[in-house]
Order: sequence, then C-alpha cells, then structure tokens
Amino acid sequence: MHMIRFREINLDDAEFLSIFVSQLDSQSEYLLFEPGERKNSIQTTQSYLSKIASNEKSAVFIAENTKAEIVGFVCGEVIQLKRVAHTMKVNIGVLKACRGSGVGKTLGGMILEHAEEVGIERIEATVIKENTISLNLFQKLGFEIEGIKKCSIKIADNFHDKYLLAKLYISNKS
Repeated sequence: MHMIRFREINLDDAEFLSIFVSQLDSQSEYLLFEPGERKNSIQTTQSYLSKIASNEKSAVFIAENTKAEIVGFVCGEVIQLKRVAHTMKVNIGVLKACRGSGVGKTLGGMILEHAEEVGIERIEATVIKENTISLNLFQKLGFEIEGIKKCSIKIADNFHDKYLLAKLYISNKS
C-alpha cells in the first residue's frame, strides 16, 4: 500500500469527496445508488459536510493518497432526536485499488473511537448479504448480525437481502 494519510474531513474537502463518491458509485456493485444516480455536486457535498459538522456526535474520516485524492471514507451519522441520539449509523467505502490493504479497517477503527468518545451506545450498519468484503470488515470491527431485511434492495432486477449489523457499548444488552 502506498502512503495513505487518515484524518477527519473538513469543508474544504467537498470537491475531493464529490469526486471520490462518483468513483465509488461506479466501482461498487453493492451500494444504494446506481452509477450516475446520486445527485453529487460540490454544493450538495458541502451541504452534507455542514450537516455533519453541526452535530458533534457525527463525523466523517477520510483516507487520502500522496496526491491528496480520497481513496476511502467512513461516515458516522447520529440523528439529533433524544430517543435515538445514542445510535450512530455507519457507512464505509474504499476504492477498489485500496481494498484489502487495511484502509477500511483503519477508518472503521477511527469512527469507533470517535463514537466512544462522544458517548454513542449503539452503532449500526447495513450490508448486502453477498457483500462478503464489507460483512467481514464489520465483523472484524466487532459488529454482530442482528437481523435480515429480506428483499430490501433490487439490483439489476434481482432482489437482495441486507444484514442489519450492530455493535453495542452498553452493559444491559437486551
């Protein structure tokens, strides 16, 4: 793996994140968006980053190469409603060229550390059942499968199940 730098994102990264997301959409068959379907402008990305920055519990971390191109990211979003403010939803994305190099695991570790620091008690992710790379990554990070959302996504006219995964930081796991 070439030199990869990991850090928290800032508003100045909107253009680079926008480029990264377009690349990720075209390389990953298991994402929610079809290639070209996401409304992905610099302004949309800036708005998203502003929303994340306005909530101290939410965060985005990136991995960038020596050319300052984003090659991976993790976002952890927390909804600011009292009843769910203890829960973070996590997404991790890594470009194909960097998969299997530890980028996803490092980013995942960063968001887990952030979640603990800000008092998150439950972290959730959903992964399409056939996406064994992501499933293995989340399980290595300590997530457990809690359930299956049957036929919850349709890719090229084929239905796919999604796993609901979670990691708990509470003592009374019920």
